[in-house]
Amino acid sequence: MEHRLIEDSNPAAPRVALNSLAKGTPSHGVDELQIDSYSDLLRKPTSQEIEEDNRRIAEIKAERDLYARKIARKYWEGAVAERLRETDWKDPRLLPYRRQIDVVLGWKHGPKGVYAVGRSGRGKSRSIYATALRIAVSELVPVEYLLQTEITREINRDGVGGFLDKMNSIRRAPVIVWDDFGKFAAIGSREDLLVSEIEALFDFRFSRGLPFLISSNARDCDLIEIFGR
Repeated sequence: MEHRLIEDSNPAAPRVALNSLAKGTPSHGVDELQIDSYSDLLRKPTSQEIEEDNRRIAEIKAERDLYARKIARKYWEGAVAERLRETDWKDPRLLPYRRQIDVVLGWKHGPKGVYAVGRSGRGKSRSIYATALRIAVSELVPVEYLLQTEITREINRDGVGGFLDKMNSIRRAPVIVWDDFGKFAAIGSREDLLVSEIEALFDFRFSRGLPFLISSNARDCDLIEIFGR
């Protein structure tokens, strides 16, 4: 391969052309790179060029965020039962609990999470999932989802190993949603091992300011009975 540096003879617009000539290559196959002047390589960009670069960067970021939101919403829809994806917060049955629901819906991502406790039908799971949707899709904070009934079914069918692996894989997630937390008695003989591992997971996350969004029927006295403290 032969390289030749050729200077343009036009003094009004000095150019440098870099020709890469392969032996036997026809002239129309020559690649040529032209630079207006050496100073173009060293000069500061103009305000217009900077503005154009910033515009392109913003467009790329917007496209990336749009794709990330689509993925986050698809993951959310796969994790959340269809009946819990939408709700009418003006439903008369939920009005007595609207203040508590608003507290959950207004949660801001930070080290302090949410433990929504109460009887069924009061909007706990719906408000937790609605908050997770906002955090994951609008704010692009990664969220992992655990549903206690599915955990119980999986452990009773396949043993505790798979769930312990999953807990280990998500322990550093920015946010973990745990719906219907606390029904461990249905796991039977594996309850003690599972409770010990869950306690370790909570300690790990609390010490690092990683929040949970939890819905549960288990009150303080129930948790003391489960965890012994």
